[in-house]
Amino acid sequence: MSKIIALNVPQIMDSKLYEDLLTKVSKEEKAKIEKFAHKEDSYRSLLGNILTRAVICVYLGISNEKIQFAKNQFGKPYLLNSNGFYFNISHSGEWVLLIFGNKPVGIDIEKIRGFNIETAKGCLSQQEFLRLQQVSQEEQLDYFFDLWTLKESYIKAIGTGLYLPLDSFSILCSESIIAVEPNKERLFFKQYSLGNQYKVAACSYDRNFPQRVNVAQMNKLLEELR
Repeated sequence: MSKIIALNVPQIMDSKLYEDLLTKVSKEEKAKIEKFAHKEDSYRSLLGNILTRAVICVYLGISNEKIQFAKNQFGKPYLLNSNGFYFNISHSGEWVLLIFGNKPVGIDIEKIRGFNIETAKGCLSQQEFLRLQQVSQEEQLDYFFDLWTLKESYIKAIGTGLYLPLDSFSILCSESIIAVEPNKERLFFKQYSLGNQYKVAACSYDRNFPQRVNVAQMNKLLEELR
C-alpha cells in the first residue's frame, strides 16, 4: 500500500533553518536548489528533498548521510541499493507532496488557475480536447485540471515523465473508474482534496491507496533526519 505525505511551504523561511536544511542534502542537490531564481522555487525543491529523506530514514532505517539517489534514463529519481521502495514528489503553490510504496508510483498537484482553452491542446489528446470543448464553461476549469493531474501522475508512475507526450494518450473517467487509452499496462488512480485551490492525483501499479493525504510537521521531519 502506498502512502502520501504533504508538507506546507512557508512564504518566508527562517534563514538559519534554510541553511541548516541545505546541510542535509547532497552537494549536487544543494547546487541545484541554489540555482533557482525565485526563493519559493528553492523552498519547494529543498523541502521535497528533505521530506523524501525523512521518510527513507523512518521507513527504511537508513541514516540520512548514507542515502544516495540516482536517476533513470528519463530523469526520474530513485533510491540506490533499495529494491522495493518507490517514491515520487510533486509541488505547487504552498504544498509539496510525496507518495511512496513498494510498487512504482506517481503523484501530481496543481494549483488551480485560469487557462486558455487553445493552449490546452498541447497537453490533451484529441478525444480529451473534444470533451473539454463540450462541457460547460463552469466545468472546464475543473475538468482540465483533473485531466492534467491524472496524466502527469501517470507519466511519473511509469517513469517516462514528459518523454511520453501528454497528447499521445487519453485519460478516460467514467463512474469513478479511471483508465488510460491505449492501455498497455494495468495501473490505478486516486484523486485527493487538499483545499479548494488544488487538484491532486496519484497513480500506482498497486490499487491500495491511502484514504487521505497526511500533513507532516517541519519540526518532526527535522527530528527524523538527526
